[in-house]
Amino acid sequence: MTQTPISELFETFVNWMEGRCGPLLHLRVDAEPAPESLRIGRNRVFPGKLYAAFQAQCVKQLAGPRTKEAFPEGELLIALEFVCTRPKTSKREWPRGDIDNLAKGPLDALTKVGAWGDDDQITVAYPTKRYARPGEVAGVNIVIGRLK
Repeated sequence: MTQTPISELFETFVNWMEGRCGPLLHLRVDAEPAPESLRIGRNRVFPGKLYAAFQAQCVKQLAGPRTKEAFPEGELLIALEFVCTRPKTSKREWPRGDIDNLAKGPLDALTKVGAWGDDDQITVAYPTKRYARPGEVAGVNIVIGRLK
């Protein structure tokens, strides 16, 4: 049995969204994806360094007129494709990091930049993760749509 590449599954879902949503918003963050992580210090909890850097890049790159109040209300669908750099040595065929922890960075960033009223508007989320192809830049492809 041959396996369908993750990138093809992501595109199939985005095509499915086109028939069920109004206009889609396509976004891209060029930064190495990092899952949410926490470290504990003197009676406080801090985000891990890699996650904090990824979160900051998400906010910086997603802020702008295209995202500001793009979806103030209504049910939303979101597709997230995390493209990760393949390590020099690994026995795994997929990137490390829980998919829900990877999604936290861009979703929180989109809330911070005001793309929607609140991320509880998202009723369908389709996150995928894969290694970058040769020459491809690591990052996150994001597609958002409002249910008709």
